[in-house]
Amino acid sequence: LFCGMEVVLDDQPEDSALREVERATRWYADHGHALGGGISHAALGRGLVAFQLNAHHAPHMLDLNGGAMYAVGSRFTHACLSANCSFRHTDDEQLEHRTVQDLAPGTVLTTNYLGPWEFASRRARRKSLLRTKAFHCWCDICSREEDGMRALPCPACALRRGPDGLLPTAS
Repeated sequence: LFCGMEVVLDDQPEDSALREVERATRWYADHGHALGGGISHAALGRGLVAFQLNAHHAPHMLDLNGGAMYAVGSRFTHACLSANCSFRHTDDEQLEHRTVQDLAPGTVLTTNYLGPWEFASRRARRKSLLRTKAFHCWCDICSREEDGMRALPCPACALRRGPDGLLPTAS
């Protein structure tokens, strides 16, 4: 189901995932013949886009930039802070999704694509999703007028107490 929460923009930032795919396919078009060229430029582009936009980080891979595509897990829709499912990687390298609330039949299954950026401001979340997943988020949290995460003090700017790095207690 297309739920309208993910809006792909025509104008992608220069450092976006889609720009990286464009650069890779242009390189392959120019140099692929030297490698044997067993795949078309268009097919390579489609495969790279599918992987870039749908892959999950795979912690069992030694390369921290690696990822894996899963038949079901790669089809979940994104939702910031309000996802109705969560996922984890099992010891046998499987991706396990679970609902975090009761769901009515036909409900769009959502998960959070952001990892450590989940609790960032709306602006930072949208910037990260645009760069890594090539869409502008319009989930129910991002489409609200107020940004609840803006109330959290910036860790780089806010005064911290001592070695634990916590905010000082209100007096």
